[in-house]
Amino acid sequence: MHRTTIWMLLLVTCLARTALAETGIKEPSLSDRRGYNEYWEHQFLFEDGTFATSQFLIVNFPLSKHHGLQIATLEGPAVSDRNGRIIVKNGRSRSGWHYSGADPALNIFQHRLSGRSPGFLLELWNTAAEIDILFTSGDDAVTLVPKDNELGLPAVSLYAPGSRSFGRWRPGPEIGGVGTEGAWRPLGHGHGYGLHVVDDRGVDQSVRRWRRITALSGSGGMLPIIHEFTTPSGNMYTVGVLSGGFGAQPLLERLEITGDGQQLQVHSQSQGEKLSGTVTLTDPLEDLIVSDLLSGVEQLAAGSLATIKRYRHRARYDLTFEANGATQHLRGEALFETIEVGGKEKRNRRLRR
Repeated sequence: MHRTTIWMLLLVTCLARTALAETGIKEPSLSDRRGYNEYWEHQFLFEDGTFATSQFLIVNFPLSKHHGLQIATLEGPAVSDRNGRIIVKNGRSRSGWHYSGADPALNIFQHRLSGRSPGFLLELWNTAAEIDILFTSGDDAVTLVPKDNELGLPAVSLYAPGSRSFGRWRPGPEIGGVGTEGAWRPLGHGHGYGLHVVDDRGVDQSVRRWRRITALSGSGGMLPIIHEFTTPSGNMYTVGVLSGGFGAQPLLERLEITGDGQQLQVHSQSQGEKLSGTVTLTDPLEDLIVSDLLSGVEQLAAGSLATIKRYRHRARYDLTFEANGATQHLRGEALFETIEVGGKEKRNRRLRR
C-alpha cells in the first residue's frame, strides 16, 4: 500500500469523532505584484527534543514569477548520527509545482502539504531524506493580522493552532542512507502549529523584526499565542490570542512585550481583561540563516528573502489571565522565535491594537 494511503487511513481513524468546520490548504493567491510571497509554515517540537520545520513558499523572483520552494529542517536527538541536523529543500518554476483542490494539497516537486481541518499531512522527500508529519488541531483557525491592514504588514493566520503531531523520517542516499528502501525512524509525538502568510509588498518592505511566542502545551485550558511586528519605519504592532478552551479565542488588546534577554515581560489590559507575567527562554533550538541554505545564484534570485535570519528557542511561560472576576494561571512550554530581515531596525513609535 502506498505510504500516503497508509497515513491518510491513520488520519481518518484519529479524526473520526472530531466535528469542526472543514478548512483546508487554500489555493495560492498568485499575485503578480513584484514583492509577492505566500507561504505555509510549520514548526513541531517532538518529545525527545527533536525540532522539525517546513515552509512551502510561492514567490515572485525577478526571473521566475510564482516560483515554488520547499525548505525543511530536522534538528536534534533524532538526527544525532547525521551531525545533528538535516536540510530538505527544493525549488521549482511555475511548471514544477501544482495545487490540487480535490485533496486539497500543495505539491512542490515531490513535497506535499495536504489536508482539511482538523487534520493535515506533511510529506517531504528528496535525496537527502524523507520526512512525514501528521498533525491535527482541535482549535479553529485564527486570523492574527488581517489583509490590507494600515501598517502594510503581511496577512497572517494560524490555520492549525495548537497542533498535536506524529512523525517519522529516514535518511536518503545524499547523506549516506538507503533511501526509500530503508526503515522508517520514529520521531514520536509532538506539538506545534501551521501558519499561513500572504505578503504582496515584499518582506523587506513589510517587516524588519518579527517576534513570536507560541504555546505548545500547558495548564489553564488556554494556550497564549503572541506576535510582535516591527516595520521598516519602526512602527510596532503586537497581537495575541488565547487559543483553546470553549468558544471564540479571547483577543488580547493593548498588548506589550518588554525585554530582549532571556526573560520577557508580557502585559495586556482592556475592557475588564488582563494578562500579565513572564516568558523565559530556556534552550536554543535552531539558528536559521537563509543565505546559508542557498547557492550564490539562489541568493541573487531570492533577493531580500536571502537576508532573513531566524533564531528559535524553547521557552516557559508563566502568565495570569483575569476576566469576568475570575483568574486563570497559564503555565507551560512554548516556542519563541525572533525573525530579522536585513540590517538594523529603526525604532520609532509603538502602535497598539
